[in-house]
Amino acid sequence: MSLTASEQRYWNLPGKTRQLYLSYNAAWHTVNYSLSIERNEDFGRDGDASTDHRIALSVTVPLGSSPGSSRLSFNAVRDSSGDYNAQAGLNGQVL
Repeated sequence: MSLTASEQRYWNLPGKTRQLYLSYNAAWHTVNYSLSIERNEDFGRDGDASTDHRIALSVTVPLGSSPGSSRLSFNAVRDSSGDYNAQAGLNGQVL
């Protein structure tokens, strides 16, 4: 598990930006998966603020037992505006 937090301020500009990132990586048998959550806060110079959230899931499944065997992968991301993106792929060699 990993947690990263940061805050950025600029000496010549009002406002600031905060970022928080949490990720968890694990494996179950041969299946690897990762879950991450990201939060971004932007405080503007006029006192207005905006917040964005994002959650992502990644799963990788090997299709064989050898180190170079093909892998099936799935990635999905959803953000605070409701947008959802998913991708699936097959990587490796075909003989």
